[in-house]
Amino acid sequence: MDNCPGHPEAEELVSDNKKIYAMYLPPNVTAFGQPMDQHVIAGIKMRYKRNLLYSVVSSGESLETVIKRLTIKDAVINLVKAWDETSQGNIVSSWTKLWPLPQRPPNENSSDPSFVSDIVHVLQVVHKQTDLILEGDVTEWLNEEEAGLGNEHLSDAEIIQRVREEAESGDEENNVEEEPTQSVKHAEAMQAFNTCLAWADENDIPVHQILTLRQLCDDAFRKSIKKAGQKTIKDFFK
Repeated sequence: MDNCPGHPEAEELVSDNKKIYAMYLPPNVTAFGQPMDQHVIAGIKMRYKRNLLYSVVSSGESLETVIKRLTIKDAVINLVKAWDETSQGNIVSSWTKLWPLPQRPPNENSSDPSFVSDIVHVLQVVHKQTDLILEGDVTEWLNEEEAGLGNEHLSDAEIIQRVREEAESGDEENNVEEEPTQSVKHAEAMQAFNTCLAWADENDIPVHQILTLRQLCDDAFRKSIKKAGQKTIKDFFK
């Protein structure tokens, strides 16, 4: 097994008869044994974190508010977007340790200065504090998981206690009456998509993305027509 910080000690992974046991690989051999983890998976994680950061910044809300509102669906969509942004060169470069290439393809990850500088630029524009946001801090944040930082090791008792506390807090939240959420009307959605289409035309957005917006606008229109044509039981007693 690799020496991931989340794995238990080797002494714990032994059968009762001592005939089955685990052996950990030496450190810094992931690139040889798991080439996809070296660039592809690491790059996806970094792009996922960058996209999540952009969503928080663009929302204008606090980090805690945005994180609480995230769902599994949001995480999957963000993961798909991070995978779609993975280039062919990023995949090819993951095999160079096992199969050296005459010319190393470009690898888009946190080691690429433009990747980090783009994030720094966005944060500086939003917060208007150019001296407080450094590229070194962003690079460290992107590589936290890869370096094993932020992994919390809990005992069985601590895990049980934490699960109980979360269950109790969940029960308290369920007892609080939730305010009804304001649904978005079809007409409002159509207006928003039309605004997005106008913005896309003015900013040379790729055609396939414009087609997606047009499809969404058409879907909102069809749903509005369908809803307008639906009858309730009271209509039959007029």
